[in-house]
Amino acid sequence: MQDVALSDDERAQRSKHARAFARTVALKVLLVVFALAVCAILPVYVNNAFGYMPFILVVLLVLADFIYLRVLVHAITWRQEARVGDCARGKDVVFRVRMRNSSILFCYHAKAYFYLSDMFGGVGKVFPADVTLGPRSTQDHDIIVRFDHLGTYSAGVDRVELAGLIGLFTATVKGTNKAQVQVTPTIHPIAKIGFSTVTPSDSHVALKTVADDSLNYAGVREYRRGDPLKRVHWGLSAKGNRTLLTKIFETPTNPGVCIVMDFTAPQGLTVDELSTLFDVVVETAFSIDAYARALGMESEIQFVDRFGDTVAKRTLSHDDMVHMVDNMPRMQPGGDTSQTEEAVRNEAHSLYGQSNIVLCTSNPASELVDAMLGVKTARRNPLFILAVPTGLTKRERNQWCAPLSRFDAVSIGYTTISDTDLIEQVDIA
Repeated sequence: MQDVALSDDERAQRSKHARAFARTVALKVLLVVFALAVCAILPVYVNNAFGYMPFILVVLLVLADFIYLRVLVHAITWRQEARVGDCARGKDVVFRVRMRNSSILFCYHAKAYFYLSDMFGGVGKVFPADVTLGPRSTQDHDIIVRFDHLGTYSAGVDRVELAGLIGLFTATVKGTNKAQVQVTPTIHPIAKIGFSTVTPSDSHVALKTVADDSLNYAGVREYRRGDPLKRVHWGLSAKGNRTLLTKIFETPTNPGVCIVMDFTAPQGLTVDELSTLFDVVVETAFSIDAYARALGMESEIQFVDRFGDTVAKRTLSHDDMVHMVDNMPRMQPGGDTSQTEEAVRNEAHSLYGQSNIVLCTSNPASELVDAMLGVKTARRNPLFILAVPTGLTKRERNQWCAPLSRFDAVSIGYTTISDTDLIEQVDIA
């Protein structure tokens, strides 16, 4: 599990529950000890067998409460069902929990705790529900859960707390039947993105090795500082007016789009902040993909999955999205960006790479900025999408986005997004 900071509200809530439980246990112990002490003193003043009756009754009552509870523990069972296997983010899912009491006893005091995991597999939200069951009865409980974040989540009854006849003893029965829910991205309309639709030309040429000189020869141009001397066309240069000419070769670059997702983030963010950034990165990538395909452009999404392999998808159906989200790693505070950098570089220098390379991330690391500057050097069209946490002050936001100022000098398009509702406002010339 990643090292993720808990919010102040989460820490306060957990501390409050722990203190309340400790107080309840201490109070019950004190009450039982006090009752037994009082009943034990009575025989001293009542010098016959009846003086022991209150003490015996208290002991029997405590024993009956314990036995009553043990019977209920074995008699109370439940089964849960999710009505859908996957849903779009922001939608409600109804879970039905069917509880059954197979004994002849009444279950007066029971509380079921339905839980929803967070993106890291821990318990994210808990929904308590009071339950009362008659003898040999069945009862259905519908729990409506709203899934606000993308990912694969488990949900179900985490535990059921039972109490005996008079509540002196309690027991907790852990749940084992968990439902899996896949939350899929929402596709947003995009305002405008200035993709390059230029087919291979002088703006998309590559200097190839001598061994490849027989392929895709496109002509010559004037020598530029940094061109290797072995690529100088000495024959034509000798015929000219002392101007060196360099051979150029067309790269079979596609006027399409490659969208690279990065799932690293800076340290110190809460689970909810990381979940929101994850939503922004993923939904922005899928929305840009849909926007490019609507323009008739070839589009591809790349990311490093949770197994450490680079995944590339060109055609997307609903099943593709479900499978891709399931294979995505969770947001990694302070994670290594080297694999994302390598994916960007490989695409920029690939013989058949796309002409537009978009990087969606929440990490303004200098290494990722350098990788996108390398895309520009490779004469592709780089675009940078940065997800930023909500609630930042103007100064904090400026500090977060400071590394992006390097793009201004080389005319690389970029934008920042703090919420999925703002994706449709993306406008990059």
